[in-house]
Amino acid sequence: MRSFAKMLATMVNEEIPSFTTLERSLAKGGKDQIYIDYLQNSRGQTLASAYSVRPKPGATVSAPWNGKKLRRGLIPRKFTIKNMKKEPIRGSL
Repeated sequence: MRSFAKMLATMVNEEIPSFTTLERSLAKGGKDQIYIDYLQNSRGQTLASAYSVRPKPGATVSAPWNGKKLRRGLIPRKFTIKNMKKEPIRGSL
């Protein structure tokens, strides 16, 4: 499965390199590019979907973000099951 995902990701990246990257590092990739993570496509790999609660102390929540709203001092662990909005944020990534 992973080899197929890598082949597909490579083909997409070759077709639209200005919009996509296979580089995990933002510094090496591009800040305005979408990272295609083909490494998550194999048995046993998991990925948290938006607004899912992580199995960690404090019940932190995976939350989508809009790069325009990102700021210094943002603390991801402060987004918890107790304080997330009931409805998704419109226009977020």
